Amino acid sequence: MEVRLLLAFLLMGAVMFLTPYIFKSQAPAPAKKSPVASTVPAEQAKPESQPPAAPAETAAAPSGPATSAVTSKKPLPPLTVETDLFRITFSNQGANARSWVLRKYKDSNGKPLDLVNTTSGLGYTY
Repeated sequence: MEVRLLLAFLLMGAVMFLTPYIFKSQAPAPAKKSPVASTVPAEQAKPESQPPAAPAETAAAPSGPATSAVTSKKPLPPLTVETDLFRITFSNQGANARSWVLRKYKDSNGKPLDLVNTTSGLGYTY
């Protein structure tokens, strides 16, 4: 039995250490350098009497109403899952468990036991 276990560990080690040598990952191709633009003499640069050009974002902004997918920044209410045994409240941002209450178990104050420490101050302000 020990011989088979030792053989299994040796084979696993061999696989772990030899796999990178057998299946080498290809390095990404080096990025092609863009040709260097010829330098323009200072006299032929923009005359300073002209105002600077507006950014492309403001120049290309549509004049009509915005048609963004998210039109409201109002936060959504948290999702609550309730059964006879527990009640779990999830935040809508990342599905973090905000509270996890076990109904059949009581804490030292006689209230249902909450498994999530809300007083830890980890910065969850959802």
